[in-house]
Amino acid sequence: MESETLFYKKRPLVRCKDDVFYGNVSESCVVFMHIDSRSDDDFKIPNKVSVGLIPTLAASKGNYFKPKKFSEKSSFFEALDLASAWLDRVESPKRGE
Repeated sequence: MESETLFYKKRPLVRCKDDVFYGNVSESCVVFMHIDSRSDDDFKIPNKVSVGLIPTLAASKGNYFKPKKFSEKSSFFEALDLASAWLDRVESPKRGE
């Protein structure tokens, strides 16, 4: 059985229960998202999501890591949109250097 990888804005999304990793592990950083709470209705839509930009080197070695950036959002789409913006900034060359 061949697994299909989900992508958002050309970056992979990997989910395990309430945890989602977003980005390429070959890059310097990925984004870790955790669904903290969901709505009480039948749809169980995330209404609180923690978002952290983490270095891939620390994550790959299994070390404890401190996020370079951290935020909380009120929807999964807001969290994913922020994550995409963070990764765009990290991957683009810094201007003026």
